[in-house]
Amino acid sequence: MIYKRNAEIVSVCIADIVDELYEVASVDTRIMVCDWLAYAILAAYRNANRITGSTYEPTIDDCFNGSAVPKYMENNPKWNILKFWHDYHWERSQQAGMENEYSKYYAITSIRLDVATLTM
Repeated sequence: MIYKRNAEIVSVCIADIVDELYEVASVDTRIMVCDWLAYAILAAYRNANRITGSTYEPTIDDCFNGSAVPKYMENNPKWNILKFWHDYHWERSQQAGMENEYSKYYAITSIRLDVATLTM
């Protein structure tokens, strides 16, 4: 019972963060060259922990490799668009001559949202 309630709270926290991250990234999608979705997942668990008093927090590696991402996020259109933007810009940034275009985005170490701060 407690686990289900915590999962529901995590779900709401993730949705709020993804909505805000989508609004930020839609202004300039190149910001998604860094995998801000991993930091969004970590921030969502931290927000949920503050609400529930839980101590579970996935590792950043779990966030990057997707094992901490709830399956239902596959049905979230904004999540999927953010993932597409990340994959696209990551691949593009690896091409010869693209360092200058993406260097200022690699220099960003945090994004301040209303509901969380995503920090590397």
